Amino acid sequence: MIETLGWRELLHVGGNRFQVDYSEGVGDARSFFPLAPDDATGALAARSGRHYPRPTLAEALRRYLEGIGAPENARQAAAALADECVYCVITGQQAGFLGGPAFTAYKIATAIRLAASWQERLGVRVVPIFWLASEDHDLQEINHAYYQQSDGEVGRVSFGWEGEGRAVADLPVNTDVLRAWESYWEALRGSPHRDAAMEALAPRGSEGYAAWQARVWSELFAPWGLVVVEPWALRPLAGDLMAKMAAHEPEIHERLGHVAERLRAAGYAPALDPDANGGLFRLDGPGGRRVRVEDGPAAADEVARHPERFSADAALRPLVADGILPVLASVLGPGELGYQAMLAPLYDLLGLAQPVAYPRQSYTLVSTTEADRLDAYGTNVRELLVAGQDPSDATDGLATAEHRRLFGRARELVEEAYAPLRDYVAAQDPNLAKTWESTLGSALRSLEKLDDRALKAALSQRGLSKGELRSLRNLVLPRERLQERVYPLAWHLARHGLGWLDALMGWGELGSWHHQIVIWEDGHADL
Repeated sequence: MIETLGWRELLHVGGNRFQVDYSEGVGDARSFFPLAPDDATGALAARSGRHYPRPTLAEALRRYLEGIGAPENARQAAAALADECVYCVITGQQAGFLGGPAFTAYKIATAIRLAASWQERLGVRVVPIFWLASEDHDLQEINHAYYQQSDGEVGRVSFGWEGEGRAVADLPVNTDVLRAWESYWEALRGSPHRDAAMEALAPRGSEGYAAWQARVWSELFAPWGLVVVEPWALRPLAGDLMAKMAAHEPEIHERLGHVAERLRAAGYAPALDPDANGGLFRLDGPGGRRVRVEDGPAAADEVARHPERFSADAALRPLVADGILPVLASVLGPGELGYQAMLAPLYDLLGLAQPVAYPRQSYTLVSTTEADRLDAYGTNVRELLVAGQDPSDATDGLATAEHRRLFGRARELVEEAYAPLRDYVAAQDPNLAKTWESTLGSALRSLEKLDDRALKAALSQRGLSKGELRSLRNLVLPRERLQERVYPLAWHLARHGLGWLDALMGWGELGSWHHQIVIWEDGHADL
């Protein structure tokens, strides 16, 4: 069963107003893009006659996919891009530990579904591509994974790396990574599909961290011909484009500044700082760290000769991919939509066609048993997401009328008994007024404790508890965030089985762009 929930109701736990307006087609959000989010025909027409390095692209992809041991159908899909009539839908994400938050899988599933839909609609082949952002250097973004503990609270495992500050592409599967890996699966002992999930996600041989993540994604989505690639594999094809970026760096900053002003005038906060974005990094800095290129125009010739020594920053990374790959649409998360909203002037400057910005699918997943338990407490997933209901408030609402009457009357009697004493003790000694207040407060707190214990006992007789409700709430809103932004792919696969990915491909209507609550029938994971 699937229930939709508008993003506007979820701004307190995820998303942003720009993304909401863009998805709903209201306000000025869509005016920052050349194409509407469903304009497949316009996207194809915009690429007519444009040159892409197709033979060298296909060869670079072949070498990369062979290197990670990708399935044959992924290699065939990559080889097809040598054909002038083959295009792609792309999405991307950092190399999160154990697959990273589940929204990464949702992005990939959206890209696969969109590619299939537009392939049928346009009559051309459309290949789904996942750009694994292994050039990212922020270890703290990818070095951890969350899970739900046996007590219902949210647990976390993480790993360190002495090379922190370097690109994740350089990260080995070191002893700390393996320790975190083992700790995570030990914490999931008892999950019904833990062993199968653990086998599917396990590292192999001497592969590095990023190659491990890339292979896993490629294998998991093998039935749909997903092509996974890392930036370093294609960067040598982008020499001329990146050199042009370096040469035009001052104008790039200027154009970013103008669109930032337009966004503010429309009531939106710019996602990128125009002064801090729009340039390149040199990859051979001290200790292998990225160093920002201070003078882009002066470095342009070197960039053209040695593109492998440079990488683009957050503003320019999408343009590098779109200059190499014939991308019809980019599947984006809420924050990425804000980034892309600032880039249309840069695509024009560099002579590129900006792809359709397509919002990813979004889900909160619970089992039928968990949904039934929430119902027993008089609440549901929607109410938890929208209201963020506190377990104490919910369980208090389950008290019987007799319980509320008796304890309500007891409070009145305590207050009535203490009331005449206030003026009397204050007349004897003004300082006793504070003592009176603390004594009354202590009496009421004692009564509250009795109320709480009596309610707990009454709920226990009905098979209910605050602890269980807190656990259910942490399932739906872990760390006060959407489930998809906290629990990783591994956690879902251990709970629901590998068949969960097959089911994911059919959840909800493509292009609805709402958050979707999925009630998963127990025992139907491995169909």
